[in-house]
Amino acid sequence: MNLSLEDQTLIFGSCPHLSESGRRRIEHGLNMIECRKGLLEIAYSRGVIAPLACNLEQSGLDRLFSLDERHILSAARQAAVAVQDALHAVFQELMDRVGCYLRDVMVLKGFDLIHSAYPRADLRELRDLDILVHREDIGLVRRALLDAGLMQGVFDRNEQRLVPAPRSEIERIEQAHYECFPFRKFVRIPCLDGLVGSYVLRPNPATCIYLINNEAWYLLEVDIHHHISPDINLEDVWNAQRPLSINSLHVKGQTPEAMLWFIATRLYHEAMLMGNQRLPNLHDITVILHRWVREIDWSMLVQISSRYHFHPSLYYVLMRVSQLFDAPVPGDVLKQLFPVAAGVSRLHDWGDFLPKMLGYCDLPEITFAE
Repeated sequence: MNLSLEDQTLIFGSCPHLSESGRRRIEHGLNMIECRKGLLEIAYSRGVIAPLACNLEQSGLDRLFSLDERHILSAARQAAVAVQDALHAVFQELMDRVGCYLRDVMVLKGFDLIHSAYPRADLRELRDLDILVHREDIGLVRRALLDAGLMQGVFDRNEQRLVPAPRSEIERIEQAHYECFPFRKFVRIPCLDGLVGSYVLRPNPATCIYLINNEAWYLLEVDIHHHISPDINLEDVWNAQRPLSINSLHVKGQTPEAMLWFIATRLYHEAMLMGNQRLPNLHDITVILHRWVREIDWSMLVQISSRYHFHPSLYYVLMRVSQLFDAPVPGDVLKQLFPVAAGVSRLHDWGDFLPKMLGYCDLPEITFAE
């Protein structure tokens, strides 16, 4: 594919399943890129600096970076692990407090995948913890998280601290959405002290990293859902579950095909409607396909796609992941998902997402896999 050297290096350099051909692409890109520090800045903003650091170290390509740049890469990996540890602690405390009283708990997206699909946890940066519970259990969960020290709050730039959100705003958001107003708290990340505010690791609400009194802090967020979309039958969500163990906790995760349509549709809509250029969800699709290649119920995926008009998002995302990472997607499934096929709804068909995600349009026409 006609990708820029920077995008090629980032996409393959942060891939959780790094092949030898991918390693060669990375080495070629690094040897050609003049400003490697600029590459690190882009990796940071796109949410893949930790997996990039992990793959560079494992492949020995970190030698191509300066000592200062390697220090940034190492600190980014440590920060990713520290954030995961903080999210684990919150989840453990939540379950200790009310887990036995909840009807069901389903863990969504990255927090599930780092325990079930990624080869190593530091190959996936986490920004938050997403949990699905029954609407009747929202009150219990809310009280437990507030008692655990989290706040339904917003960052006050003037006071440089988290302050409670207005009650009216919380109620407005929760009445109009399928999730609670976010629960948040600050967590210290000492390994980033002295680095946040540098050319690479700039404080940025999108990355949840803040510099407060010359100390690095992470704004941890927990999102509690009672649904994942008002346009989807809730039974289709809860019925598509599988057992999931997180340390000693036994909860639920989504089935592989449910994760595919859930993450792919979010990736597609966020890229096309909001210009989101973050890469972790692209890699999530890759690890799901590699981890559960024999278990994915493709007929169910096509059925759900037809029911909710997911053909465009699923087709473009699965096609691009198949092309980029040689991920196993059956050709006949892609043909059934092809958005211009006879009888297929083209609702929300905005074309290929990858040019929008990467910020340019010089990409080849999409073709079917053999």
